[in-house]
Amino acid sequence: MKPITLNKIDDQIASIAFGYKDGKDYHYRCACVHLIPNIKTTTLFMSSLDDPLVGEETIDFEVIRDNENCVLATNNHGGHMGYYENVFDSQ
Repeated sequence: MKPITLNKIDDQIASIAFGYKDGKDYHYRCACVHLIPNIKTTTLFMSSLDDPLVGEETIDFEVIRDNENCVLATNNHGGHMGYYENVFDSQ
């Protein structure tokens, strides 16, 4: 039996439940990147580059950089919803 993936859940369940064509359409249309150019309040985005769900390849660095109200902070390790950089690695 193959393990079910988050993409498969989004493709076969979430997208249908919320009226999207498929998982890809759901991800694209629900992404916050479309709203970033309109942010008027100073906003800090935090992301771990090794996040298994929304890793480095999903960050639109240019869109964030182009809005003077936005700052992006990244660290190499932390996974999903954990922002941890081991200060002891350098010692």
